Amino acid sequence: MDGITIRNFTKVPADVVLIDDTLISVGLVSNIAKNQAQNFRAWIPFTLGATGGFQLQVIVPAAGVKYAVTINFYDTVGGVLLYDAQTSSAPFGDVLTGAGTYWAEVTGYVRNGVNAGIIDIQVAQNTTDVLTATVLEGASIDVCKS
Repeated sequence: MDGITIRNFTKVPADVVLIDDTLISVGLVSNIAKNQAQNFRAWIPFTLGATGGFQLQVIVPAAGVKYAVTINFYDTVGGVLLYDAQTSSAPFGDVLTGAGTYWAEVTGYVRNGVNAGIIDIQVAQNTTDVLTATVLEGASIDVCKS
């Protein structure tokens, strides 16, 4: 069976400072048509100023048909891998070890339903801390649409 695949790659052009635990978009976004399927992988380097931690959520259009996402947090300070496997969109976060540089990797598949929209990886501090978290320039999402 022959198929047509479109590939998009998007990078965050500058550091994005996260000041609280409200999820925000940092530009790791892909438009998705109704009834379209997409595979994606995102790489998100970030820093923490203290113990506020980090969270993210993959936002998708309402009434999606299929959703399978894995989220990995690489705690380079504590030497730990934290992970979650999801079958529906939900926040995933952790306090992590403390001040330092970390990275998250998100891999997923979404087969959309009747509502066109966007896939958007939104991020925030896990708990609000005066010492900010920062998504670093170069965070990226690689998307294959079919």
